[in-house]
Amino acid sequence: MLKTQKSLLSRRSSSRKRSARKKISKYLKMKKEQLKSLVDYVKNQSFSIQNYNNIYNLLKNQKEKNVTLFRGNGDDKKDPESINIGKWFSTTENEEIALNEFSGEKCCVFIIHVLNTKILDVNKFVKNKISDYSDEKEIIVLGGGKFYKNKECTEIGYNNLGIKNNKQYFECYYKASKNSNKKSNKTTKKNKYDLNKIIQEIKEDESTEFIDSLHELDLTFPDLLKNVTISDKEKILASVKE
Repeated sequence: MLKTQKSLLSRRSSSRKRSARKKISKYLKMKKEQLKSLVDYVKNQSFSIQNYNNIYNLLKNQKEKNVTLFRGNGDDKKDPESINIGKWFSTTENEEIALNEFSGEKCCVFIIHVLNTKILDVNKFVKNKISDYSDEKEIIVLGGGKFYKNKECTEIGYNNLGIKNNKQYFECYYKASKNSNKKSNKTTKKNKYDLNKIIQEIKEDESTEFIDSLHELDLTFPDLLKNVTISDKEKILASVKE
């Protein structure tokens, strides 16, 4: 009887170890793919759907921080005096980089005070794999939030600081919404959803310019489109490609 109990305990222990090893192996494989996407994005400016989502998933596991960052917008941007955030957006911790490497001839440099929001320090993860691009000191910030004129986050917008270093400067406060994912789940619950609201939310995400099929649409917005019908997904795809 005692031998049987020991044998049973041994089998259970072995089973738990195998399960743990599988989970660790799966995690390491996923992490490897995420880091590979991060390197490809930085070195080749590759904004593929896979890279976009892998970086987003890596970012979601980071800690919330309070930090001041900088972003340069070129004159060729559709709306250079604002920031399109999507699921995440790029900044730098170095003002000189934002000014000299990423802003245009006239526009623009943003001073962004990030509040209680998850950020991803690119150099922390892949500095030894991106050569000179590490000098950009890139910080990726979680999207789904808004920009405010005040620290209390009660007035939406950007403070115009005027011209500095021959460039237009803006200052703002940014805070990601902690309920962004929950809102997506509520929207699609039991096939009851606001199609126009979903279309608007997807249009505001900069990743839409890389979406050309329903499959890519599903991969990019799995929670938001969880219970959306095929016919409505086709309407969404047609709308975002207009």
